[in-house]
Amino acid sequence: MSRADHHLTHAALQLKDLMKQISEQYFAAANVLREIREMGSAGSIESLLASRAAMSPRDLQTLGFLTYFMDEIPDVLSEATISPAALTILSQAPEEMQEQALNVLKRNKRLDAYDLEQIAQRMTQDSETEWERSEEARSRYFKSLMADRLSHLEAMTGDLQARLDRFVLRYCPHPEDEGAVLHPKSDGYSEAFDSIVELACRILPLIDCLFGELPPDGGSSESTNLANAALAVRRLADGAFAHNGGFGFDPIPIPVWSTELRDALDFLVPGVAPEPVSIKPTRRLRVLELFAGAGGTAIGLMSAGFEHTALIEKSPIRAQTLKRNWPTWNVINEDIADISDMSLQKCVGIDLLSAGLPFPPGEASRPEDDMIPQVLRALEVAQPRSVMIQFDLGQRQSGGEKALAAVLTEVEDAGYRVSEFALDTINFGIPHSREHGFIVGIRNDIAGVLPDPRMVTPFVRDVVKALRSSIAPHETLGEHSRTIPLGTVQRTYDMWARNWAGEHRGKMLPSIFRGTDNRPDRMQPWLDAGFNLSDIREPPKVGDDDLRNADFKPFITFEVLAAAQGFPPGWKFLAKETGIIDMIADALPPVMAKVVALSIRAVLSGEAVDLDQAVVDPIIKLSRIGLGEFRPRLNGPRRRWPGDRDTPSAWIHDQATRVILGAKLSDVEPNHKKRGAIRKEIPRVYEKWAYLMELEREEREESAEANQW
Repeated sequence: MSRADHHLTHAALQLKDLMKQISEQYFAAANVLREIREMGSAGSIESLLASRAAMSPRDLQTLGFLTYFMDEIPDVLSEATISPAALTILSQAPEEMQEQALNVLKRNKRLDAYDLEQIAQRMTQDSETEWERSEEARSRYFKSLMADRLSHLEAMTGDLQARLDRFVLRYCPHPEDEGAVLHPKSDGYSEAFDSIVELACRILPLIDCLFGELPPDGGSSESTNLANAALAVRRLADGAFAHNGGFGFDPIPIPVWSTELRDALDFLVPGVAPEPVSIKPTRRLRVLELFAGAGGTAIGLMSAGFEHTALIEKSPIRAQTLKRNWPTWNVINEDIADISDMSLQKCVGIDLLSAGLPFPPGEASRPEDDMIPQVLRALEVAQPRSVMIQFDLGQRQSGGEKALAAVLTEVEDAGYRVSEFALDTINFGIPHSREHGFIVGIRNDIAGVLPDPRMVTPFVRDVVKALRSSIAPHETLGEHSRTIPLGTVQRTYDMWARNWAGEHRGKMLPSIFRGTDNRPDRMQPWLDAGFNLSDIREPPKVGDDDLRNADFKPFITFEVLAAAQGFPPGWKFLAKETGIIDMIADALPPVMAKVVALSIRAVLSGEAVDLDQAVVDPIIKLSRIGLGEFRPRLNGPRRRWPGDRDTPSAWIHDQATRVILGAKLSDVEPNHKKRGAIRKEIPRVYEKWAYLMELEREEREESAEANQW
């Protein structure tokens, strides 16, 4: 045996062994599925399995069918080999075919897709009479004959259309050439004219033979198009075109430019596929957000191109926080349980329903704290094109897998195909590790594959990269640091900042939890990461005596906590200490919401998205915090704010705006006697913003109506 033959034989044996191993693994997987089904409701459990194991319902059906084989021929399976293709086909085959395949497997100890093809053909042959086989053969012959003649007709009509195009291009004046007329006596005109007539005369009998007499209106667009094509051929065969009737369906003595006859022939000529066109959405996608919290999810959704129809938040202070940071948001300070179905019906067909749950399904300590029923109610009433349910896995107390499986089944039963996954904050530039669970549903009538957010290239940032600017905002960076004289307070500040960064480079924060806890076992991980958790204070200032100690650990600040959770600089939290910590701890990092929302957007709009780039791009325009998205047009064609004429002065108005955006009143106006006018102006500024937002809302509605048309 030659070396090549030996290698081929060895490869064949190796492939056979691998196929045997694949069969064994399939049966092992089927056995696992059998055990899981015995644990509870098959429907809810399989919904979870389909997501966790990346299996489609058809895959589960195949494994479920294997359990039938395992019961019928347990002794044979240890020696048998079944190809994956055969398993898939057999799981959907009729019962009679399954029984015959089982017999083949018992006898041959192997089964592949070709065996099943032969079984199916034999079953068909055995079930047919001689007359049925004869009729089938006759039918196939006539279909083949008709297909050949139709192909011949299409080729001849394509040639006719090409001749007509050349004739028009050469002898017919352009429609914009005023006064130009046909000249039948031009060189070659008669020959070209006659060649069109001759070919049309040969096509006409073929049309009559294939289709017979065609009524002008057959009741469908296809029959009408066929009748028009036949009429166009007849006009050309009769010579009733060009100088003898024009190029339209209505014969006229003077040839008027038209493409009706030529276009009618298109129906008898196979078309050419057009070049693919990138379709961009003509409007921003709309989202209804439940349990909006302090805005972590909302920031991410907005960054992904979603426009909020409403943000529903039960807590007054959190609702005020949302409105303070982004005044153009429609924030509804109500419990979702108190919002009627009639109100939710106003959002029917919205692009996305988003809900951020305080804990995973099945882990509510009290029934009234379980928000899942309200989310499912909103899903049923609004029937959004997609749904995103998010929950924090960081404080999970129990498995909750059955409860999660039940939710997946509910969403599937509502008409959605569901993906369930977990994402870790550490992979999205957040300097701590904490898992968040997601349930994403795409309505079944919307085709597309969800880009998997878990496949994002990890973007890891330690405390130095993520928080240095927050804890040392006055540090002199780059080459300018060399110009700071030795012995100055700025040089001391810069040296401390560099020492802090060098010591804690590569360190990560522990997870951020609700409330305050100064127990030593909780404080030590924060000290290791470079922060003193014993108190919450402002970041160190230039000139602080503590900075002379190179090992000084700065106290934690609200800005650091917010930055560690991915909030943009300048985002304000309208609560007291513990309330701010709770807001931050409860929030989904905006960048994670952005990535998942972009994945959903890719399915809804058909756009291509770069999730890796989305992680590193800025999350939001910092200049718009406190202002929102409206663009004032006070001097434009729209109305001016009526209150402008009553404003005391532009200076006082500007001072009031600065106070609203977070500046201290004492810093804005040192003279306490002048602060009264500013206080009076603050509610007027809010009123003006509300007026401008209403104008913006009207503009968006007008734009949406224009896009619909």
